[in-house]
Amino acid sequence: MAQQRIGFVQAIFDQNIGKIPLTLGLTYRYTRYDDNTVATAQVDHTHLPGIFVQSTLKSGANTQWLLGTRLDYNSTYGTIFTPRLNKKTTRANNEVFRLGIGSGYRVVNVFTEDHAALSGARDVEFANALNPERSWNVNLNWTKNIYAKQGYILNVDASVFYTYFNNHILPDYDTDPQKIIYDNLSGHAVSKGATLNLRGLFSNGFQFNGGLTWIDAYIEESGVKERPYLTENVMGTYQLTYNTENGLATWDVTGNVVGPMHLPLLSDNDPRDPNSPWMHILNAQYTHRWGVFEDFGRGCVMKSQRDCNCFASQDDGLAFRPTSCNL
Repeated sequence: MAQQRIGFVQAIFDQNIGKIPLTLGLTYRYTRYDDNTVATAQVDHTHLPGIFVQSTLKSGANTQWLLGTRLDYNSTYGTIFTPRLNKKTTRANNEVFRLGIGSGYRVVNVFTEDHAALSGARDVEFANALNPERSWNVNLNWTKNIYAKQGYILNVDASVFYTYFNNHILPDYDTDPQKIIYDNLSGHAVSKGATLNLRGLFSNGFQFNGGLTWIDAYIEESGVKERPYLTENVMGTYQLTYNTENGLATWDVTGNVVGPMHLPLLSDNDPRDPNSPWMHILNAQYTHRWGVFEDFGRGCVMKSQRDCNCFASQDDGLAFRPTSCNL
């Protein structure tokens, strides 16, 4: 069980210096946090005063720049500086290009972000006091709206991104199979990839929405690259909706697909597959309206199958013994 209390206040001042508009802000956040796990040895009181400044500039009729910087003082971790730069270019054919470059930081709370670790069979251990994660990110985005004479609207949204992490906090499942050991990474971590989102709306009552994300994530320490645990390379979502012409009924189909994840094993002798299978969850719903009332029917199908280890055996030196079972 956890308890968190947050107090926040912010003051914003807008001022023009010549033709340059400036926004200046002062912020203060107080956080009190406590839980009954080993992740929190004592009640945490965090004071976070900060100051930020940003300005929006135009270069030409179709290009805007946003420049900003922020300086925070964390009562636990000290001064943190996070600048950013954004560019937006609009074209006459309903195209928009966006470029974003910036730095950020994140204070990780194991209880709220990885509570499954605290409820599992392994003991949780912290090798050192955890420092905030720091990152630099570059993101390029392109969007386009297509208005067709055939009576449909199509929105395309595509992005590529690259994020570089320092002080990345990762759980160590390999050093001791009975423990999960948390520590800041002494090297660095990288997450890069691309996303594609499509949305369509048709005059016959049909609409769809779909998204696909590809991620290449790795950690590098002492010159060795490894894929982090519990991170998929591919994931996607989709939604199909059809409204009948009289507006009395709606068909909805939604789903998501998750690619294989790298899984922790108990030891080199663990016979289980180190990669999870593909998973697909499909939901279907039919809704019918009767005046001010409506009823609906819903179904769900999950497809994922693999051989796993189900029974304990001390003779094998493992927590599980292989048998044939499907998940």
